[in-house]
Amino acid sequence: MEHQNKQFQERGVEMSSQIVVFSGPSGAGKTEISKAISKLLNVQKLISHTTRDPRPGEVDGKDYHFFTRKKFLQCVKRGEFIEQFEVHGRLYGTHRDSLDTALDTAKVVVLVVDIQGLEAIGRIYPEAQTFFITAPKEDLIRRLNARDMDDEARLERIMKLDDELAGIYNPFVKVRISNGDNDDLSDVTRRICDKIVYKLGRIALREE
Repeated sequence: MEHQNKQFQERGVEMSSQIVVFSGPSGAGKTEISKAISKLLNVQKLISHTTRDPRPGEVDGKDYHFFTRKKFLQCVKRGEFIEQFEVHGRLYGTHRDSLDTALDTAKVVVLVVDIQGLEAIGRIYPEAQTFFITAPKEDLIRRLNARDMDDEARLERIMKLDDELAGIYNPFVKVRISNGDNDDLSDVTRRICDKIVYKLGRIALREE
């Protein structure tokens, strides 16, 4: 296992710049932005594993791999996750095999993770492109209030916004991007794409 981990990390350092990590507070638009850049770049979004219940319209294996808590913890025990974290009482993780496969098939591999996940990935992949997507707190609250979720879950997220917003100061965050109500999503997407292409070159562009 130790030899395999060493090989994995050495390969990770070599391919780090292909990895794009989005983190930020609830309601910042991380998932929306990851979908938007996929129209412009040669992107594969890595599907995370989670123990939370699917939201309306979400599909297992497409939006997330939905696991029971028991099954998730078994994977953790076997060392199958690069990083895993708990947020709002649910577990999330990035599977080693999933990332390894994605690096072989796409020029840009996108992960949407908690700030703890961003830091964990940044430690293993030093050249990973890490973005913190943020917005004014009042915008985040408005967006959370518009989501289809129960009042308890909504209040829980709103109460944790200050802690999540503080993630912008994490030393493993390389780029900070505003996606507030006064920002244009197409402009936000273009600025992110420009930074990714600057790092990787035109090979990152989606072929027409």
